[in-house]
Amino acid sequence: METYYLIGALILVSLICFYFAVVNLRKPSSNGVSIKKRPKNNLEPPVQENENPYVGLRELALNVTPQELHLTLPEDKLTVYGVVMDLDMGKGFGTFVSYKTGDASFYLSNGGGTIGGQAHENVQDAAKEFVSKAQVFLDKTIKTESNLLPEKNGVKFFLLTNKGKFSVQERLENFEDKSSFLLPLFDAGNKVANEIIKVEPFQL
Repeated sequence: METYYLIGALILVSLICFYFAVVNLRKPSSNGVSIKKRPKNNLEPPVQENENPYVGLRELALNVTPQELHLTLPEDKLTVYGVVMDLDMGKGFGTFVSYKTGDASFYLSNGGGTIGGQAHENVQDAAKEFVSKAQVFLDKTIKTESNLLPEKNGVKFFLLTNKGKFSVQERLENFEDKSSFLLPLFDAGNKVANEIIKVEPFQL
């Protein structure tokens, strides 16, 4: 394979391998719960044992407010304070979350994931960069009230702003062949995921 292939595609492959490793390692009796919790904050809902927390965590991520993040945003400017990237991984979904504060998490629809990667400087820097990059793509999105996951083989971005929630969707193949106009945003999101995995590989 040529050395100048898309770095994001490599990271994507590692995420998929990571996903299936988690599935294979999980005991049937666990019912899918295995969230590795990072330092607690007021954004984390209680997780009950033997329940898959994915849906609740994703909804929380998509609906958190600037006030809950202790952010003060300018009222006269449309400002992105968070990004949620949903990825169809074939047999499930991966959701990657970053906020302007440096908070970063990822959740897998089988119940695994990591919460609160901001404890690590490399993750915090990548998360802030992802949110900053999203600001540039606001004019490519549409305002939405829907939290629907992406279509098959799709990647969906939700941009959380002080004026509401915006979204845009793209096919995964368009990132793989570098034809997508959202490629810089996708790469930034993959960087966050990769930094989290480097810090906590397989510790779910």
